[in-house]
Amino acid sequence: MTGCNAKYEKNLIYDFLPTLRNVAKFYSKVIVWDWGLTKWARDELNKDVMVDLIPCPKESNFWINFNSRYRLIIETIDYLKDYELFMYCCAGDLWFQRPLDDLIDQFKVVKAIGHVKEIWQCSHSWFTNIANQLPDSRLIIETTCNEIMFNSGVMIGTRNDLRRFCQVLDPFVSRTNFFGPCQIYANYIAKLMERQLNFIWLNRTWNYMPQIFPYKVETIISLDETRGSSQDHILYNAETNQKVHIGHNAGQRLINRGI
Repeated sequence: MTGCNAKYEKNLIYDFLPTLRNVAKFYSKVIVWDWGLTKWARDELNKDVMVDLIPCPKESNFWINFNSRYRLIIETIDYLKDYELFMYCCAGDLWFQRPLDDLIDQFKVVKAIGHVKEIWQCSHSWFTNIANQLPDSRLIIETTCNEIMFNSGVMIGTRNDLRRFCQVLDPFVSRTNFFGPCQIYANYIAKLMERQLNFIWLNRTWNYMPQIFPYKVETIISLDETRGSSQDHILYNAETNQKVHIGHNAGQRLINRGI
């Protein structure tokens, strides 16, 4: 599951979906929430018979769309009644570098929700600055201050567990219209529900963020009939020298991104 608008659609079309199919070897259903894609992008996505493009109201403020995704996850789970495992990924700044089999196999033997933890505690200024803009700020900060923050850009979970988590999370996040509350509330609600749901912390290879984790990059320049000359970045964990599974060039602005 993912969502996208016209601003980020080239990453979805040229990086996200091709690497998901050709590198990650994932051939199952992909749900794309259309938050204002161009006709060109919709036509490209419709070439893949296993992509379901879901029209959504296009908001003038992108963050209203983005912060609606927990409700959309619930609707997607209800729509895909024959599926047991669901995964959400950001489409605008993420690509796949190795097969997903090992990740999927983890959830064949356990019912849980999986995230990757970052390196900062929730007492970090990034977290508290956003939390302080929310009506529940004091309670959020007190509840999460001793926890290591996890990133909400990649989330995987079994049907009932993920649905229950998103049901509690959505009313908080969907009332906001700016960058960041999704991650603040996800960490807060996970802490509140830690005895009700099984949260597991994934190896960082499944959501490797170069602005946070030590990395090195191999740059490959190639020629493509559609894109012309292009650069592809292969992201490695600098500590292990291994190619990571999912690269996530996260950050609200270009200046914040690692690559």
